[in-house]
Amino acid sequence: MNSHTGYSLLHSFGADFTGGIWPMAGLTRDSAGNFFGTTSAGGKGGCTSYNGCGVVFEITP
Repeated sequence: MNSHTGYSLLHSFGADFTGGIWPMAGLTRDSAGNFFGTTSAGGKGGCTSYNGCGVVFEITP
């Protein structure tokens, strides 16, 4: 954790294409406090954009 900001890096989009690249739009929060978002490329699959069609990701508090 960076002691100057109080934040820590959870994920680096693009570091590994299977984890998703190019996050899109904002995050959506559910009633349990979890956040969900999407990327426009990456992931696993047979699409032509970096071998994936994008991913849905979740961040839990």
